[in-house]
Amino acid sequence: IWQYAPAGGGAFYSSPCVVNDSFLYIGNDNGNLYAVNTQDGSEKWAFPTQGQVRSSPISIGGNVIVGSNDRYLYSVDSFTGLLRWKAHTGDQIISSPSVDNQFVYFVCYDNYLYCVDIIDGEVKWKKLSFGLIKASPRVYGGAVYVGSFDKILYKVDTADGGEIWSKNIQGQMENSVILDTVGGAAV
Repeated sequence: IWQYAPAGGGAFYSSPCVVNDSFLYIGNDNGNLYAVNTQDGSEKWAFPTQGQVRSSPISIGGNVIVGSNDRYLYSVDSFTGLLRWKAHTGDQIISSPSVDNQFVYFVCYDNYLYCVDIIDGEVKWKKLSFGLIKASPRVYGGAVYVGSFDKILYKVDTADGGEIWSKNIQGQMENSVILDTVGGAAV
């Protein structure tokens, strides 16, 4: 039906976030986050970062939230493509963020799980693991689940980042957990 290629070139490693029958959002290795019209493939806006955008964006409440290899998590206005806020981290962000209530949860190559306020990007808390975290966090029932290269699966309290439990899974965890919301168990 249509094809889209950004004017500046670059590869797409980010998965698109398709919000409705009108727009999708996708990051590119050229450092831009794009809003693309799903009807005709035209570009609505391009938001520049200073690093590759391999994180898959999410859209919630007029915010498009995405991480970049420039060490920032961005919140971009979905209509205008203008910056709302950015949160600084210690290293690149390639995983996708998760949102629960008023907070955004994401991980970074600096070995931290972050919780930031969706309104202003202020860091509420961050939890250190003892290995690289590449997987996207999952939020359910007041807890964040995330695995690490330290071979530990963590369940962390959304309120303060306190560890509820941790389990050695005997191997590095690169993929996101799947939550069984019927049985209530993390898989």
